[in-house]
Amino acid sequence: MIPIYLCDDDTNVLQTLTRIINNSIVIQAYDMKMVGATTDPLELLQRVKENNQRSIYFLDVDLRHEKYDGFTLAKQIRKVDTRGFIIFVTTHEELMFETFKYRLEAMNYLIKDDSALGEQICHCLDDIHNLVITESKAVNSYYTVRVADNSYQLPIKDILYFETSTNSHHVTVHMANRRLEFRGNLTAVEKEIGLSFLRVHRSFLVNSQHVASVSNTENIVTLDNGATCFLSRKGRRLLKEQGIL
Repeated sequence: MIPIYLCDDDTNVLQTLTRIINNSIVIQAYDMKMVGATTDPLELLQRVKENNQRSIYFLDVDLRHEKYDGFTLAKQIRKVDTRGFIIFVTTHEELMFETFKYRLEAMNYLIKDDSALGEQICHCLDDIHNLVITESKAVNSYYTVRVADNSYQLPIKDILYFETSTNSHHVTVHMANRRLEFRGNLTAVEKEIGLSFLRVHRSFLVNSQHVASVSNTENIVTLDNGATCFLSRKGRRLLKEQGIL
C-alpha cells in the first residue's frame, strides 16, 4: 500500500482534495491509502519521518507558514523519501518553474482553479499505480547480496526478513532454507528492496507476503515458517495501515 499525504492551509481545499482522492481509490481499487491530511507542514513532516515509506504527496505551494512553503517542505520530504511522488497544487501557475530551482523532480503541477482538477488528480494516481506495478515486475525480482568476494541473486519472493546482525554494520537475510550475513544496514536495504517489505522494528524488515500472524500482547510478528520478529509501536501502526492488522 502506498500512503498519501496532503498539506494545504485552506481547510476547504483540504477537504475537497481528500474527497477526490478517496473516491478515486475506492472506484479504481488502488493499493493506496490516505494517511495524513493537514494544514500544518510540521505535523506532516513528523508523520513522514515516523512512517519512513515511499509515499504520495499533494502539497500546496503557497503555504502560509512561518517556516515552510510548499517547495521548502518538499525539499525536507525529499531528504526522508527520495523516491516519493510529489504533486504541487496551487493557484499560482507562474511558480511552476520554481520546482527546477529547488531540483525537486515533482511529478506534476496542478492548478486549484482548473475545472478539471479532479480529473487531473485521478490521472496522477493512475500514473503512479501503473508505474509501481511496472517497477515491481521489471526490477524487483531478485535482491543482490555480496558476501566477501561472492554475489548472490536472491529471489525476493523467497526472502522472509532482514535482521540487523550482532556483527557491527552487517545485516542478516533470512530465507526458508538459507541465511546470509552481508555488510550493510537496514535503512539502505529498505530503500532498495521495495514496498512489500515493512520495517516492523528498528532491527527487523519483514516481507509482508510471509506474515502469518501478529501478537500485540507479545509484540511479535510470526512469519509463515514459524520465525518471529520483534514488533514496535511504529511497526504496529505500519502493519495496520497496510491492512495486515
